[in-house]
Amino acid sequence: MAEGFRERKKRQTRQRISDVAEAADVSVNTVYNYFPTKEDLFLDRSTGLVDRLADWVHNSAMTVIGREMVKGRDPREVSREVLVLLDGIEDLLSEKVLNYAVRGA
Repeated sequence: MAEGFRERKKRQTRQRISDVAEAADVSVNTVYNYFPTKEDLFLDRSTGLVDRLADWVHNSAMTVIGREMVKGRDPREVSREVLVLLDGIEDLLSEKVLNYAVRGA
């Protein structure tokens, strides 16, 4: 019987995890003990992730506002531009990534 799509994906994931284990010179079980899901290998789920992200967004927005206000620009215009910037940041950060970080916190 031919291997189905789901079985093939599982096999590929197991192979990738075994590659990580081999590179780290540990067993596959050790990798799974420290990283229960493959996403844990790539995403920082520390409790401070969301706070650091919020600080970065706040500091970036305030830098833009300050720079533009020093140039004498209309505060309403600058505020609109910053809101567009924040919308773009929100689009870049998928809901899945943010929810994953919060769930792990």
